Amino acid sequence: MIKVSGERDQINIAKVYKAGQDHILRFWDELDYESRKKLLAQIDEIDFQLISRLAKTLGPEVKTKPSRELQCAPVIRCPSEENDVKARDEAIAAGKDALHAGRVALLTVAGGQGSRLGLDGPKGELGIGPITGKSLFQLFAEKIIALRKRYGIQLPWYIMTSESTDLPTREFFEQHNHFNMPRSKTVFFKQRMLPAVDRRGKILMSEKDEIFISPNGHGGALLALQESGSLNKIEEEGGDLIFYFQVDNPLVNIADPVFVGHHILQKANVSCKGIKKAYPSEKVGVFACVDEQVDVIEYSELTEEEQNERDEKGELVYGFGNAAIHVFSTDFLKKVLSSEQKLPYHVSFKEVSHIDKNGRHVQPRKPNGYKFETFVFDTLDFSEKTVIVEAARDDEFAPVKSNTGPDTLDNAKRLLTRMWGRWLSECGIDVPLDENGDVEGKIEISPLYALDQEELSQNVKAGTVFTGHLCLEP
Repeated sequence: MIKVSGERDQINIAKVYKAGQDHILRFWDELDYESRKKLLAQIDEIDFQLISRLAKTLGPEVKTKPSRELQCAPVIRCPSEENDVKARDEAIAAGKDALHAGRVALLTVAGGQGSRLGLDGPKGELGIGPITGKSLFQLFAEKIIALRKRYGIQLPWYIMTSESTDLPTREFFEQHNHFNMPRSKTVFFKQRMLPAVDRRGKILMSEKDEIFISPNGHGGALLALQESGSLNKIEEEGGDLIFYFQVDNPLVNIADPVFVGHHILQKANVSCKGIKKAYPSEKVGVFACVDEQVDVIEYSELTEEEQNERDEKGELVYGFGNAAIHVFSTDFLKKVLSSEQKLPYHVSFKEVSHIDKNGRHVQPRKPNGYKFETFVFDTLDFSEKTVIVEAARDDEFAPVKSNTGPDTLDNAKRLLTRMWGRWLSECGIDVPLDENGDVEGKIEISPLYALDQEELSQNVKAGTVFTGHLCLEP
């Protein structure tokens, strides 16, 4: 066993040997003081008992899908009849009351990098404004400022970062003076990172002084919320509801009172926004009842028959995808996070760059390492009451995921422009559209000018004309 000074480091080194992971110290004698310090700091962050437990679950990469009884999940649809409108109005009233009372806190998952989108930094720094180029972070900040003004509250904003995005995110907010928001009401906290392991359960090293680690999944936001003390802080400040959304969806209707209200009136543990699938085989997790429990089923777990199954109205039986927008009751989250079961870890077999026993870098051409993640929607397995509310896809869902396909930055800007174009049209302003229904030109409306179409109709100046380029700022 190598010798280190300091009681904490000695204990951590003992844990490394006890876990049978002492190969991570193979190059110790080659490391200088700073490199040793760096490696010891990483070791201090690792739960070796958890890694040992997870390594024991590793098995064949191809597993037989468990048998399950799948049924359609109930969804509160967008209003179409008188009774639906009445229920919606009741939900709006309940949601607004909760917001006015300061019961709602906001949680944004912002641990991802923008590297796949050509950005060397956190994804929240991506320029989303079609005209101004304002970032996703700024767009959300303006929505939150507008909400604080509307409801007369200091709506707290909790932002989960990762090891790679934490410092850049904090610096970005500082550079922009926190977008003129009170610093005390914007709280940053980091999610946990976990090592990847090989087929034998041995931790992989990316450098002689560095363990390969990756984020523990979006479910890690809930664990980090608790470990950082933020969950207790929310309750201490009078909050009992958490509105959860991801940083890559600029169309999210933050703290939507309809959604919050349905959660309250239905006395739900968890509520979820569902969006209609664009086509049967769309690669999105769908809501379904599994053995009578509401759950999210990955698209890869649906058979072709299930993907295409339709009801008597001709609609897809499993036609509502998970928009990754949720409301959680804080007492429910505390119950889940304190239970012995906790959120399960999902294993993925990936190509992991690493060094071999001789310290040579290896770039594998096929999967060689296991990564472990938790998923936020696994909270549904603990929920006694789950509510799914339909979100109008064109108004609330424009994820920015990659440079190709439907979920690009350009497509998100297009959908934002479409929405603002609809708002202007409803205000009586002529907005020309092309044959695809897209706006012919550019539009950008700051949330500080109008948070929604109703507010736009009150604020837009008489005689406003769209000539192909319109930017409305306060």
